[in-house]
Amino acid sequence: MVVFWRQGYDGASLTDLTAAMGIERTSLYAAFGNKEALFEQALDRYLAGPSGYVEAALAEPTARRAAQQLLRGAADLHTGPETPPGCMVVQGALACREGRQVYWVCTLIEENDELDATPAQATFESLQALLPGVRVGLVHGRLKASEKLATMVAFKAGQIDLLVATTVIEVGVDVPNASLW
Repeated sequence: MVVFWRQGYDGASLTDLTAAMGIERTSLYAAFGNKEALFEQALDRYLAGPSGYVEAALAEPTARRAAQQLLRGAADLHTGPETPPGCMVVQGALACREGRQVYWVCTLIEENDELDATPAQATFESLQALLPGVRVGLVHGRLKASEKLATMVAFKAGQIDLLVATTVIEVGVDVPNASLW
């Protein structure tokens, strides 16, 4: 997780990742399948761990308490002596600058007791709160067909910078300007 946090997705080489984990490339592929799957697990760990304060803050009953929790959590996270500078989520958002777009693929739509993964809906809400300057969209299989189509068209037209999605994006969206995150 720390390699992605320090270097971002694009900057984290397989050599850096395998060295940090003390494994060979073949073991990385056997355990995770590919770099994207490893990053998704690292991001889930980051969202549940170091930046878990965001979800707790958003659950506060008042806006004032939510803002206090967000500020306190961010200050604690970013001033800790053991934490790398910056935010792992923001590292991904930086890929949205200069006209680039990003797919953020999640395995679930909403919470599931059997799987330990951050669902698309929660990811969408967290990213909107964390990245106010980034136009974040959401698409998944439970949306009405018209909503999915409108979101996909907006993403393809460049009106959405970061599209949080489930694997529904495999059908019908071809955006050469976008990278997978």
